[in-house]
Order: sequence, then structure tokens, then C-alpha cells
Amino acid sequence: MVFDRVAIHKGLTEKLRLEDVPIVCSMLGVDHENLSGDGKIGILREIVSWAERHAKQQEISSLYQQLMENKLEKQVDGVSYNVFVPIFLGNYRVLMFSLHDHESFEPVNAAIHVGETEKQAASRAIFEETGLSVEARQVQLFQPLPDYFEVAQHSNESTPKIKAKVFPARYWRGDVNWDKEKYWSHGFIQIDTALRVNSQGTGGLELIKQASLSYQEQKG
Repeated sequence: MVFDRVAIHKGLTEKLRLEDVPIVCSMLGVDHENLSGDGKIGILREIVSWAERHAKQQEISSLYQQLMENKLEKQVDGVSYNVFVPIFLGNYRVLMFSLHDHESFEPVNAAIHVGETEKQAASRAIFEETGLSVEARQVQLFQPLPDYFEVAQHSNESTPKIKAKVFPARYWRGDVNWDKEKYWSHGFIQIDTALRVNSQGTGGLELIKQASLSYQEQKG
């Protein structure tokens, strides 16, 4: 990709919030504290100039392209940030997807993208994974659990750590259109059953347990 400082600065300014700037700095290896510039526009102009001075044109161009395509996943200091959205049906069942190894299950989840809020990421995850819409009132999204939790992973050490924000949700209506290439099957599973499933790569036990308690409190 050709380095275009004007287009990159314009795109970063339009897509990023001020609170996203330190995240972009971390991803590029820029010391955010030492940047000059007045406000978001000035700081982003300085970041583009820094990339040019330090021969990081390819890195910032790639970051810009991913941001424009809404594919730039939030990572800070080697940690990837996700949302997990267990969707409950009534008081006792939760939507879970079966992976192709037939031994692992996971709820709706997605990486948080730079430039979006956690709630926006949760709504997007629901639509991408199920075809259901919060805006169309097919799913009701509740307040998230207060803290991020570290997701248990079963992979090599080079894989970035994952921390997730959990948003309990309630199913209202509509057909679940799930990704048949990514998942083997899906279903609303009894919570007690889900609690016995150690969801590989999702930390599912703690996820379902915490979200279930929060959901019961909030839905009343």
C-alpha cells in the first residue's frame, strides 16, 4: 500500500476517538506521553509524522487500511480485548455454539475493534454470529459485568493474551443464522449443562457462571 500521509491523517481523525489514540500508539510502538500536538487532530498528525521519520510507513498504512475496513482489533501491550455475549432464553438456557472438534463450546463473542465502544462491539458480535439484531429488538442487551476477565486459552505461548468484557443478553425472537463454516452446531443449552462444559479458548465456566448471576439480577 502506498503511503499517503494526508489520507492516513484524515482517516485516523474521522475513525478514532481521543481515547483510541493511546491504543494506536501502543500498536505502533509510539511513546504516547512524549507526543506533541494540540487535541486529537494535532496528536494524530504527530503520529503520522513519527511514522514517516522512523520508517514505519508500511506499519501505519496497514493499520489505516484495517481501520478503514473496520477490521482493526484492539490490542494493548500484547493483550487482545474481546466481548463475550451469553444470550439467555428464559431463566435456564443459554445460546452456545459447538466447534468442529465436537468437544468445545462457546457463546457469542468477537474482538473489540478500535474506534468502537464495548457495547457497539457486543451488538456487532450478536449480529455477526447469529443474524439477530439488538436494534430490531430481537435481542435485549444488559449492562456488562464490571471487570474484564482473562480468557483461558489452550494454545501456544505466542498467541496474544485475551481479556473479555461480558455482556449478558436475552433472546426475544428471530431465527439464529449461524456460521456453518466456523461452528458445527448451536443450541440453547441448559445453564447447568453449560457450566459443566469447559469451553476451550473461552474460559466458558466462569463466563456462564458470572453472566447468569448478572442476568438474573438485571432482568428483574
